Amino acid sequence: MTSSRHVAVPIAAPAATVWRVLVDVERWPQWTASMSEVDKLEPDPGALMDRRAREARRTPVVSALVAICAASMLVLGAWAFAAPRSFADFIDYAPYNRHLVHDAGAFQLGIGAALAGALAGWDGLLVALTGFAVASGLHTLSHYGDRHAGGHASDVPNLGLLTLLGLCAIYLHIRRRKS
Repeated sequence: MTSSRHVAVPIAAPAATVWRVLVDVERWPQWTASMSEVDKLEPDPGALMDRRAREARRTPVVSALVAICAASMLVLGAWAFAAPRSFADFIDYAPYNRHLVHDAGAFQLGIGAALAGALAGWDGLLVALTGFAVASGLHTLSHYGDRHAGGHASDVPNLGLLTLLGLCAIYLHIRRRKS
């Protein structure tokens, strides 16, 4: 069963005035701290759903923390993917499994790429798709490179197809944003 909560806030203004304030999204940063900038996408002042507002910018501390997290994932991921034996010796978890370490590296690189995209200010969907495409692409390469160690004949084509789907989604998303 779904629960719900109702909150009523009395506003001492006519509904038409409240509506004018709500649809004037370009002025939202003047009265709400959650918005620092608003981009007008449609000239129609009543087209509230056709507008996009950016959330408040990150603080320098948050940006620094994201950069540290991204760097750690990128460095550790690259190390695990490129030199799995060295990475496995460092983390000291037996038994050694080259393919498992490759996969861990692939996914860490995907996380690092997503964090780097977020730090660059990309929109959420592009960040997520980029992280997926990097991780999935490297995961596919891992299965190809380690195919002699096990797995299924269908692993590489299936994983490659998922990577291509992610790349197509990125392309379509960017193309839609530019038009």
